Amino acid sequence: MQLLIAFATDDEKNLKNDGHYGDAAYYMVYRMTEDDAEFVKKIENPKFTERMHGDPEKAKGMSGLLKGIDVLVGGQFGKNITRMIEKFVCVIPRVQTIEEAMEKVRRNYDKIIFEKNNADRKPVIIK
Repeated sequence: MQLLIAFATDDEKNLKNDGHYGDAAYYMVYRMTEDDAEFVKKIENPKFTERMHGDPEKAKGMSGLLKGIDVLVGGQFGKNITRMIEKFVCVIPRVQTIEEAMEKVRRNYDKIIFEKNNADRKPVIIK
């Protein structure tokens, strides 16, 4: 099964680790399977971040921006994770680079697929 995965980043190389997922400058989108990753596109964040953390309108805007994405990968999520988890699998891989995060996603693909198909989703925290 392939997934569309959006990695939060400020510099197109490193995972956003110094702020919430919704505060990233960009989202690097990859089509991934357990064995392969293909870059699809870069999405620029139109600055929903100017709203307060946990603002439902910020979550709504992010959901629209990332429509069609299956998985969100970032260093940390804010209060809106409770809203985002309804539409996306939220993954926190505890690594520095997007490349390292992709490897963590590959090694935990079964967990991510399980949560995608689970009506009562939980964030996937990978140590």
